[in-house]
Amino acid sequence: MLKDIKILIVDDSRFYRNIISKALQKDKLINIVGSVWNGVEAIDFINNKEIPDIITLDIEMPEMDGIETLKGIMEFNKKNQDIADIGVIMVSSLSVEGTEITIEALESGAFDFITKTAQDSPEKTINILSSTLLKKINSYMGKKFGIKEKITPVCNPISEIKKIASDYKAILIGVSTGGPEALQVLLPKLTKLTKLPVFIVQHMPPQFTLSLANNLNKRCDKATISEASHMVKVQENNVYIAPGGKHLLLKRNLKNEVVTSISDNPPENGLKPSIDVMFRSAQKIYGGNVIVIIMTGMGADGTRGLRPLKREGAFVIAQDENSSVVWGMPRNAIAAGFVDSTLPLGKISGKIKSLLKKS
Repeated sequence: MLKDIKILIVDDSRFYRNIISKALQKDKLINIVGSVWNGVEAIDFINNKEIPDIITLDIEMPEMDGIETLKGIMEFNKKNQDIADIGVIMVSSLSVEGTEITIEALESGAFDFITKTAQDSPEKTINILSSTLLKKINSYMGKKFGIKEKITPVCNPISEIKKIASDYKAILIGVSTGGPEALQVLLPKLTKLTKLPVFIVQHMPPQFTLSLANNLNKRCDKATISEASHMVKVQENNVYIAPGGKHLLLKRNLKNEVVTSISDNPPENGLKPSIDVMFRSAQKIYGGNVIVIIMTGMGADGTRGLRPLKREGAFVIAQDENSSVVWGMPRNAIAAGFVDSTLPLGKISGKIKSLLKKS
């Protein structure tokens, strides 16, 4: 980063405020400008003391909980459009209620989240939290100040790409940071214009993807959105989301029907679920007869998996930089030469509609 990153910590637990503070202090450019114990104090802080770049925001707090505080921060951003928005990372518990509220927060403007986990010692907790939290902060701040993520090299360019397919059988989506908010914009439109099955890999830990699927299902009245299960027959008007902590693959059963398969194989590129894994399996089932969407997210997951799909003629859409929270995954796919169209989030469904008319 080219400047200090100002962080406000908001958590009703003094212990966890201290843990987050120590985790953040491992980066010399982090400047912790405040540490408060509830949402009321947080809103007062940004209005009357100092405006941070990022707030780490606990979900369960007295007087004003995380969701109400987030709404206050988003309202502050709207009223102060002459300055850069305050980014928010939610700090979530692993309870059912905690996961559901976290998804609501991500759909309401928080750009990412971390979970409260306890290791064998405070030092281990701090080290793990530091690695996770600093990566998320630096990716967000890089986008905020126009610092590009490093492009991840891919295999040798494809020498021959088949003509773009015209008989589409499925839609594949890879998404990460900023995904829940982006998906709630895209999926209601997408499921109204096609019956094709949709397969999504959203980078999330276990438990959270079920809450994500349930929330999205409430917003889509033309299709069923669910967390994918093992050996379930794929059907039209269904959207399948990879379960957190597992890989989603597509296979054929003994009846030659396409089914979702859930794998506990090791992470790929440190990720589980992995977009690359899902893309490669989809190519074996559908060849190039798919529309692929690479959406907001850090890193390069999905780029290598596009190679076999593009070789067969898949049509690939990348979300553009302005509408992405973090433009790592789309940018890497574009740099590899695997993207046919780069569009703002709001125009992706329209492009798909035009593609399906031609098929």
